[in-house]
Amino acid sequence: MAQCTEAVDRTKAKKIIMNTDTAAVNDPSSLDLATLLREARVNEEKLIHLQAMEVKLLNADSFYQVCDILIEDYRRQFNLRAVTLTLVDRGGQLKEFLDENQPQEKADRERLEQHVFFVDDYEDIKGLQTLPRVPTIGPVEDAHRDLLGDYYEDAESLALLPLVRRDELIGFLTLASVDPSRYTQDMATDFLERLSSIVAVCVQNAIHLERVQLLSLIDSLTQVRNRRYFFKRLSDELRRAQRREEPLSCLYVDIDNFKAINEQYGHTGGDVALMHAANVLTEAVRSSDVVARLGGEEFGVICSLSDEHGAKDCAQRILEAFRNTPCELGRSTQVPMQVSIGSASCDTSQTIAEPSVLNGKLVDQADSALQLAKERGGDQWVGYQSL
Repeated sequence: MAQCTEAVDRTKAKKIIMNTDTAAVNDPSSLDLATLLREARVNEEKLIHLQAMEVKLLNADSFYQVCDILIEDYRRQFNLRAVTLTLVDRGGQLKEFLDENQPQEKADRERLEQHVFFVDDYEDIKGLQTLPRVPTIGPVEDAHRDLLGDYYEDAESLALLPLVRRDELIGFLTLASVDPSRYTQDMATDFLERLSSIVAVCVQNAIHLERVQLLSLIDSLTQVRNRRYFFKRLSDELRRAQRREEPLSCLYVDIDNFKAINEQYGHTGGDVALMHAANVLTEAVRSSDVVARLGGEEFGVICSLSDEHGAKDCAQRILEAFRNTPCELGRSTQVPMQVSIGSASCDTSQTIAEPSVLNGKLVDQADSALQLAKERGGDQWVGYQSL
């Protein structure tokens, strides 16, 4: 397949292709007409592929979809060794935010880690301090090591495209090839500049969209996930667990005597108690578990790769965390908090029901177990039998 990384509209491309110096054409030592026509057809084919790739980028609806198009589709389409994306991330907030909504599949996460990098600032990339904000092409140098990661050793030439939005540098797109002649310093960069602009727009728009979507899935008071996210994520996790025949558990957690806290300390005290509960829960569970506020004083936890024993271990950690961490409602006011927990587990290797059916059963059973724990006096865990 033709090798190219430039993007330009069809009219401009044809003009560039056919605008050959007349003297060169008449020179017997120059390319003949057949060669020129053949090159024109090749460039026409390149242009079709480039425009199709641009459309895919502009239609991407998530940051990770943009990344996937660049590091996989673009690399294959134009026969590159690697395509990497480096983003300026002052204070690490961007990476932290994007990690909140990263792909669920481990292979997808690992692929992104190999191709998407974050740096605290432009100047932190060794040797690139003086680069102008225009594409740079040529041989791979030591200064490019941080931009190529694992692909540094076998890359011979590259195109380094600065991504600029509203006069602010937001990162770099790096196109690497094993062919030393693929990117040479005498090449024009007009087409690369267009690609740079398009990728910058797509990356920034995708990040903004991710932020908006994430805000719609966060409980505004406690800053953990909300009910809507919980049930969508539970369905997704059940589908994945079924594909891999892995166990999955769901926990319902309810604050004991929350009404009394509200009555004694008012709604402000109740809000503080809810925020405290969310923090304790988040600290007690694994980083891979999902914590959400389902409504009122009730929370839910999704534990992937956890059977009944795993659910019990998680519940015990939560109970101990609450027993050892009173809620501070003032400088000298500490209120003990306890919770009741009900859990249900699903052995997907033994279950063939649809995820929507399993979803309903799992939450109903976890809720039933929770009610039993509260009836028994609270501050305890009850597990429902496996589905």
